[in-house]
Amino acid sequence: MKLSPRSPVPLTALLAVLAIHLAAQAVPTDAPPPDPSPAYGAQLEGFAYPWPVAEYRFRSQNLTLEMAYMDVTPARPN
Repeated sequence: MKLSPRSPVPLTALLAVLAIHLAAQAVPTDAPPPDPSPAYGAQLEGFAYPWPVAEYRFRSQNLTLEMAYMDVTPARPN
């Protein structure tokens, strides 16, 4: 196979090698340790709540839903 000076094959090969080289340099070799702080997810799991958190799961309008709540009993009910 004879390549002409205007053939895109050598340029494509050069770009592929360059992309692989740049991708290899972009990957950190010594990644920092994971963050020890709490993770605050969609259900706010990372917070330190002052009372126990209970969960209530139920079905409504063909969906399974869940609710988290704190049921705090007062020291002196009114």
